Amino acid sequence: MKKKMQDFIGFVKRIWRLPHVRTFFVLLLLAIVMIITSALIDNAFWASFFSNISAGLFTGLVICLVSGRKAVYLTKLNEKKGWLEQVHNMILEFMGAMAAFKRKEFDETNEYDFVYDLVCKANWVNEFISQSHFDKTNSFDGDAFCREELSYDSYPKITELNSIRDEIMSERWDRKAVLELFEPVEKSYWILNHAICRKIDAIEMDINNCDKSVI
Repeated sequence: MKKKMQDFIGFVKRIWRLPHVRTFFVLLLLAIVMIITSALIDNAFWASFFSNISAGLFTGLVICLVSGRKAVYLTKLNEKKGWLEQVHNMILEFMGAMAAFKRKEFDETNEYDFVYDLVCKANWVNEFISQSHFDKTNSFDGDAFCREELSYDSYPKITELNSIRDEIMSERWDRKAVLELFEPVEKSYWILNHAICRKIDAIEMDINNCDKSVI
């Protein structure tokens, strides 16, 4: 219950930052003031004058409400896109390091450090995804989003990488063993990255369609 309340408060704060929302409440307040003023004035001319102003303000409220709904939707889409791009870049960083290891593009005297860095880069992806569950700055749960939309569960992967880390720290391995250890990790990241790229493309299409639409 407490978490739901915190999520709701965080959502309200994010929505309040949108200019459309603040404009809506300003127009609503002005419209109420105009209605009350027109009701209190005895003079028919001024009563009609303020009544017409309030009618115009209510029209503005409807327009603001429609455009505000669109702005909220676009904000959510851009949040998801930005988050997915972060995960995508982290995967590419790991893939680049993995490719460098395969091509032996490192000082062999520092092989242990390079391999341990591979484990860290691989685990950063899963830690980022799993910790997104607790990120109050986003309007969505990145961890749940990955499980439901991308068919990727970060928690078993963290356990898997912890086992690889322990194996690396034992220093009882050779180059072939490292490649075998990282093979399933690399494969799962290729699949995840492909799903992320497809999702980013779909979100960009939704953003473009939303930008073109009136509501």
